[in-house]
Amino acid sequence: MTTAVYNSLVKLCTDICKRNGKKKLLWLGDKNKTLNYSPKSDEMVLTVHRWFANKSCPGDWLYSRLGDLASKVTAALGGLVFRFDRLGFIPCPQKLVGCQEPEGSFQQSG
Repeated sequence: MTTAVYNSLVKLCTDICKRNGKKKLLWLGDKNKTLNYSPKSDEMVLTVHRWFANKSCPGDWLYSRLGDLASKVTAALGGLVFRFDRLGFIPCPQKLVGCQEPEGSFQQSG
C-alpha cells in the first residue's frame, strides 16, 4: 500500500465517522477486548475479518498499522488521540498526530 493509498484510507475512515456522528475511532487490537467493549455514542471500534472467519484480512501490513490508522482518524476528527497498551487507553499529547508512525517515529502536526 502506497502512502497516497494509506492517506486515502485515513480520509475515507474519517468521512465514515463524520457521517455517523463519531468523534473517535478505536483499535483495541484484541477480539475479546473489542467484543466486550461498549463504545460510547461518539466512538466507532475497528474489527477485522480474520477474527470471524479463517481469513487473513486485512493482511499483516495493514493489521500492524490499525492503531496508527485509528489515531490519525481520531486526530482528523478533532478528538483526543489515544493509544492502547497493556495498561489500557493512554492519552497522547495533542500536538502528536497518530501517536506513533508505523516505523516508530513521532509525527508532529503543524
